[in-house]
Amino acid sequence: MITLHDLSLKNPQHIQSYTNFVCLAKIKHIHKDRGWYYVLCSKCSNKLYPQQEDGLLSFVCKDDDDATPNFKYCVNATITDETGTVDVVFFNESMYAMLNISCNDMVTKHAHATNLKKLPELMTSIVDTPRLLHITVKNDGKIVVNNVTEATPTYDNQSTGTTSIFTPTTPTPKTTTSKRQYPGATGPR
Repeated sequence: MITLHDLSLKNPQHIQSYTNFVCLAKIKHIHKDRGWYYVLCSKCSNKLYPQQEDGLLSFVCKDDDDATPNFKYCVNATITDETGTVDVVFFNESMYAMLNISCNDMVTKHAHATNLKKLPELMTSIVDTPRLLHITVKNDGKIVVNNVTEATPTYDNQSTGTTSIFTPTTPTPKTTTSKRQYPGATGPR
């Protein structure tokens, strides 16, 4: 497991192509100004473009007529842990793992197609929830979240106690080494 601070110290030129890491972090902020999905053509997989006609929104392909839109998650966000923050991109599989709903269903069944920059309530509910993020650092330094799993406590098979995956804080060490004598006590110090 890697901390975000350690991840930010990695030099993309020294990272082998598509290096994978796991970190415990939470989404701090979703950048809704970048949108949260993109649309592909069901026939050729090219990007579809929105077209507004008579108040109705449709999506058109430059190569195919009558293409069915295929909605895919693409969420730009800032993630955080106790050591730092990093900007990442969540794609289809990782968003589905957190939301348990496909992007097609989110857009079509919940009527979120009209405003790409307005986040669905379900999406805002995942902010500030710690999760295990399986990430890839690309050669250009961009960080992609490939998969997400719940950050649940792990259980020790040898005992009935639980061991948390969260790192406990270390107390501040004492700075003085001299001992004080108990009031009323006699003898050498």
